[in-house]
Amino acid sequence: ESDIKKMDEIIFAVAKRYGVKREDILSSKRTKEIVEPRHVCAYVAIKCTNLSKTQIGNAINRDRTTLVSSEKYVKEKMEKENEFALLVKEIIREING
Repeated sequence: ESDIKKMDEIIFAVAKRYGVKREDILSSKRTKEIVEPRHVCAYVAIKCTNLSKTQIGNAINRDRTTLVSSEKYVKEKMEKENEFALLVKEIIREING
């Protein structure tokens, strides 16, 4: 399975979990409801694909520096919040089948 196809699955899975639209994750919106799922998409993609941060960024209309901060955001929040950590791990499990 291609990593690009996997990227689509990641966006779909995260959007579903958060109850947001795929278009919103890919948009330039910066509302609280959208920012976190976008961070999670980036993090899961880093963990589940062999795509570079630049390629992942392109897939979600962000640059690679944004991906670096997304990764940091998700790691730190996972350490602090068990619920959130479980959510992210479930999505990763779902993507990896």
